[in-house]
Amino acid sequence: MAFTEAVHNAEWNGRSLAIRPNWLRDVVGRNCKSLQCDVAFTVWLVGHELGHYAHGHLYEGADRQRHYAEEQLADFIGGQALAICDADLGSVLNALEDLCPNPTDTHPGFWVRQQAVNRGYNAAIRAGFGRAG
Repeated sequence: MAFTEAVHNAEWNGRSLAIRPNWLRDVVGRNCKSLQCDVAFTVWLVGHELGHYAHGHLYEGADRQRHYAEEQLADFIGGQALAICDADLGSVLNALEDLCPNPTDTHPGFWVRQQAVNRGYNAAIRAGFGRAG
């Protein structure tokens, strides 16, 4: 994984993942109003992008149903990252309302995404990672 301004936002080519730091800063800054949220949302977003990378999600030619399934899996993995890093789940769940208030062609609405993040977080806690509460 690399952080570089040479990519659009986050890009993976089947071999490596690159995240543009200014994009990450912008997304976190637009959706968070506290340091606690900044940290948690950064953990979640990097975990989310790593989830896409780990599962080989390349959107070329994908239909809406496939996009949604891939986003929910990446959200689940982001939720696991939150638990593993003891980051604040509530901050991310609240920030998702601002990030994706309504479904788009490629991303489900916040309520679906919140459920996936919750499931990932709780699965990691049940597996003994992080701490509940």
